[in-house]
Amino acid sequence: MDNERLEEDFKKIILLKGIRNEKKYIEDAKNEKLYFTNAEVFRKMGREHKEDLFGDALEGYYIRPSKEKKNFLNIKKGQKDAYDKEYLAKIYTCMKEVYISSFFYIKIEEFKNNKIPESIINVFRNEFSDRKIAVFYGVQNLLDGLKRKYPNSFSWANYVLYQGIDEEPIYAEEAYDKDPRKGYRLKRKGLYENQREFRICFHKSSFSDKFIEENKNGFNLSYGYIGEGNISSVTILDDINDLKHITIEEKK
Repeated sequence: MDNERLEEDFKKIILLKGIRNEKKYIEDAKNEKLYFTNAEVFRKMGREHKEDLFGDALEGYYIRPSKEKKNFLNIKKGQKDAYDKEYLAKIYTCMKEVYISSFFYIKIEEFKNNKIPESIINVFRNEFSDRKIAVFYGVQNLLDGLKRKYPNSFSWANYVLYQGIDEEPIYAEEAYDKDPRKGYRLKRKGLYENQREFRICFHKSSFSDKFIEENKNGFNLSYGYIGEGNISSVTILDDINDLKHITIEEKK
């Protein structure tokens, strides 16, 4: 992935995250913690609940190479992959246990008169109407905070791209084989394509086996104070309509 380009883009967005309206989750957000969910949880949700907006059975997979079924996939002798034959998709076994924290993103250039447009607020209303909203102003600050806390971690961040099952692949299969993290940049079009998703991913190798065993489905990670000047690490909004009052100025 083009890390330099991504890092430059990160300076031009803010992140919003839906928080369950329960004391524990709200306190965790206020205490500068993020919850990371095992990707297998999303795959299981997708398998069991076909219409689930947050679950995708192909989470992390390389989706549908442009090949006939008889020429299934670029399978190499001894290659350790899992396959979904229905959708001609694959995932490297070593990349199955990845933990994800997802956000809704807004580009600074989309602000109108320094405010979030009503059209974007409506999208958020449709997906997170029953939740509190956490607003993160400094994307790179957030990533740097996690890096300080977990300096030796195998982690990455990216936007999500949406690909139709019958469309030409966004990435060539060879590009995926070279960097299988790309599977976590892709989601199927359909139920998911209206989501404006940004995600931070941690591979399970970032943590001890004991920690993973005790927190198989997911865990909180602290990122520490990341605020600048009078701007706090995160702002918690009680109501989606409060997004109308969020303003931001791009740094010179």
